[in-house]
Amino acid sequence: GFDIIVGDVFVKFKDYLKLYTDYCLNQDRCNTLYKQLIKENSEFEDYCKKIKEDKRCRFLPLPSFLIKPFQRVCKYPLLLKELLAQTETYHNDYADIYFAKKELTAVVKYINERKRVGENQQKIVDIRHSIEDCPPLLTVASRRFIKEGIIGIFEKENEKFQKHIRY
Repeated sequence: GFDIIVGDVFVKFKDYLKLYTDYCLNQDRCNTLYKQLIKENSEFEDYCKKIKEDKRCRFLPLPSFLIKPFQRVCKYPLLLKELLAQTETYHNDYADIYFAKKELTAVVKYINERKRVGENQQKIVDIRHSIEDCPPLLTVASRRFIKEGIIGIFEKENEKFQKHIRY
């Protein structure tokens, strides 16, 4: 018998997996563009229908494939956790699998945090665009989106209570 060593491969490539951060940050834009192209471009729509009907694509729509890379990165820690559970502690690869699981869990956490920050920054940009004559200071890099919700405002002059969406 021979030992199969895989933990070191994951350790070596962990930093490359952080490159998926930008990919994930653009996922919403990609989905929006996909929907727009489906509506506006009949050739694109026909092509997307054609590939969805192809058994090699497992009858899945294009967006299902666009999310796959990130889903795969998220599954690596789970795979390594299971591999670790099935590996004897004295095995040559045990330490690397353990370290890889720890590092890839941190990579997934990093990507998710960056995605959250990116989404919050986009909300600030959206707010800025919704306010007429909004000063550019609203979108400086140090700004953070904290909370979103509905508030009630009592207008004294006409004694009415109105709900407004405020950020």
